[in-house]
Amino acid sequence: MTTLTGGTVLKTRRAVAGVIVATGLMLPATAEAQTCTWQRTDFTVPEPHYNVEVFGIGGDYAVGTAITDGTRIVRWHNGQGTVLEPPAEGDFVWPVSVSANGTVVAKQSARGYVTKLDGTHQFLGTGDGETAEPMSINGHGDVAGYVHGNGQSKNVVWSGSDYSKYEVYSMTNVGVAGIDDTNALVTTNGVKYRSPKVGWPLQKAHGYKDVVVEEFDHGIAVGWTHKNGSRMALVWNDNSSLRVTIPSAVAYSANTRGTIIGSAGDGSPRLWRAGGMGVLPSPAPLYYATFVTEDDRLVGTYKDSNDDGHAAAWSCS
Repeated sequence: MTTLTGGTVLKTRRAVAGVIVATGLMLPATAEAQTCTWQRTDFTVPEPHYNVEVFGIGGDYAVGTAITDGTRIVRWHNGQGTVLEPPAEGDFVWPVSVSANGTVVAKQSARGYVTKLDGTHQFLGTGDGETAEPMSINGHGDVAGYVHGNGQSKNVVWSGSDYSKYEVYSMTNVGVAGIDDTNALVTTNGVKYRSPKVGWPLQKAHGYKDVVVEEFDHGIAVGWTHKNGSRMALVWNDNSSLRVTIPSAVAYSANTRGTIIGSAGDGSPRLWRAGGMGVLPSPAPLYYATFVTEDDRLVGTYKDSNDDGHAAAWSCS
């Protein structure tokens, strides 16, 4: 397990050198590991849409919202935005995420649905009296979420080959943090399922009881725990062991290279790279609406001086 220390405690800003702890050996994080010059590429949004927020990424795709005559869903491919029509005129819709094959999963009232590349929609199948809450989609287009009805809540997966029915992973009243391309599923309270009804808890930090998982993808789960009013960011390995802990922080997205985006104890955005505190782009992306890609880019949202949201990708050189 790696332990990073650094950042802000409460509302007092103080810089602390990052350290790597591995097999009992403590090494200082190098300055080179933390230095970065960010290059930002803004995403396009068809006019007159504005005030964008990114909700998810998958491969070369991203999905989010924009405003004009209400909230609309935007799907980007390599930064080029397309506004998606709702399943029915006047429907209030909200995106969840997008797969690497461009399938968008979204919500419409108490129903979940997918929008494919050709613009066609398909609602996620439920039983009589059940409502669907999709939470995540993997690279194959499989959707994970939960259904509720008849006094029961179930974490389920709708297969990308047939969205009309679902497979039950667990009977529970907690949500899904994500599903990866191996069809492993992690719940928001830190239980990992590699197959239906077979799960075990993610490792907890010593002295901490509960966890909140914010995201799970490519085998990496990220989130946080808390005790006595203080939070600690957590990143887990594919085998459910703890990989990283960061005091006085919350983690929202991470990749297998060790890049993590999240927030400090005062809610300000933070980036950790190569075992130490990283340098954020300016203006800084919104940590709760930005994702770390496997090729070490950031894809997400930033605000301009007028407080309007914009979608962008940042690469580091």
